[in-house]
Amino acid sequence: MTQLLRHSAAVLLALICTSLLSSCLEGYEEDMVINSDLSGRAVVKVRLPDSIVSKFDAMREEFSQKNIERRFSSLSGLTLRSYTLSEGRYPEATFEVAFTSLEKLGAAAAENKPAQMLVGEFVVTKDGDGRIVVERKLGHGAAKMELPPDKFAQYKTHFQSPTVVSNTDSGFKDTSHNDVRYRWSLAQIATEKPSMVNKLVKPLPWIYIIGGAVALLILGRILWPMFMKKKVKMPAGPPQAEAPAQNQAPQRPGPPRRPGPPR
Repeated sequence: MTQLLRHSAAVLLALICTSLLSSCLEGYEEDMVINSDLSGRAVVKVRLPDSIVSKFDAMREEFSQKNIERRFSSLSGLTLRSYTLSEGRYPEATFEVAFTSLEKLGAAAAENKPAQMLVGEFVVTKDGDGRIVVERKLGHGAAKMELPPDKFAQYKTHFQSPTVVSNTDSGFKDTSHNDVRYRWSLAQIATEKPSMVNKLVKPLPWIYIIGGAVALLILGRILWPMFMKKKVKMPAGPPQAEAPAQNQAPQRPGPPRRPGPPR
């Protein structure tokens, strides 16, 4: 009986925590870097309701450093580099993670259905021209919290060179830096299940050739003035003849000495 009561109390506590979680998720923000081999890293910030961590020890334990590290240690291809949880109202959990591939990141998210809603599924294919197409599907999984229409999820993705973004369905694209951004309300993610689609292109070899030629031209323009400033040594000319001695006026001789015995 006692064991049944304890089990019922645990279930009740879980239901209370779930109801608190369902009250409102305050926001989701992600900054991801994807390398040319589709590995990468990401900084994820999840803003939580102010009642979760401050009032219930069970939820504090759930978001503790020890438990978060334990969960990540069992994931394949995913590494937790750092984790922090801010204090005060609307605590913010910040995760910095590294992943070996997008497929590994998607597989790790699939093991946590609430997280999968916002992290999504990754599908990597190639088009008819051999270009890599990365599609990220959000809204899959099962949310344990209400996703309100007045709270937002923001995604920023940077594709590392030498891969550049060719085509994208992003509303914001920074071509010079290979950045794309997306923004939806949390309710849109749950109901519309949006996708992010980006096509990656590797630069042609002649781009590197032109780049090398431009670099050499710039280097030449820098070094040429340095050579011009060097003094040029002039060759030595024939030896100059010595100037003839000037004629001097003859001196007048003195009177002759009279002969006599030596003194």
